Amino acid sequence: MLKQKYTVQSYLSEQLRLFRSENGLSQEKMSEYLHIVPRSYFDLEHEKYGLSLKTFVCFILLLSDDRLLNLRDNLRGIIEKEEE
Repeated sequence: MLKQKYTVQSYLSEQLRLFRSENGLSQEKMSEYLHIVPRSYFDLEHEKYGLSLKTFVCFILLLSDDRLLNLRDNLRGIIEKEEE
């Protein structure tokens, strides 16, 4: 279960970086969108901490429907793989 937690955390950090990069956003702007301070965003991207529920919700609200479904499917795959 602990390995699964870190796998999900790593995946979400990667998705944050990817979204920010694809949309030409600074870390400061992403932190505004997620309602957290810039240092906390930096720590999220560098996998120092996992996303809180509030931050996760703010992130998924930024995503298009297709991107959100892709995120859901990938998370489901990660969890199912770790349970095997």
